[in-house]
Amino acid sequence: MTKRFHRQSIRLKGYDYTRAGAYYVTVCTEGRLHLFGDVVDEEMVMNAFGTAVQRCWDAIPEHMPMVVLDEFVVMPNHVHGVIVITERAAANDAGVVGGFGGGKKPPPKTPQQRATSTPPPPPQNQRPPPTTHPHQVEKTIG
Repeated sequence: MTKRFHRQSIRLKGYDYTRAGAYYVTVCTEGRLHLFGDVVDEEMVMNAFGTAVQRCWDAIPEHMPMVVLDEFVVMPNHVHGVIVITERAAANDAGVVGGFGGGKKPPPKTPQQRATSTPPPPPQNQRPPPTTHPHQVEKTIG
């Protein structure tokens, strides 16, 4: 008989995680393999994968303008970061449910449409007020 591992969710039942707020995120590599680099003399030295992870993190606001990034750190087998969802997530009318996928997205723009469209404004660097929700950050790091 095959063993199956079932992780219990730590999400608060009924909580809308698309709500504005600061969220602490940890993502681990499969099998906790050291894929992103090594710690040398007490400093993280990223390899090509670690650098790619950093670039992907930095690009999140380009894909989700309702998100402001806060602290982020790449470790050999995991990453930690703080993502701040602004109020614009609730007002997002780009055809994406809750601002984070699951809905129908508009068709891709043609090269002509891309050339004539104005880019969206950059995300505001305002953070929502602190909250006492257990899955949200209560203080700004750094």
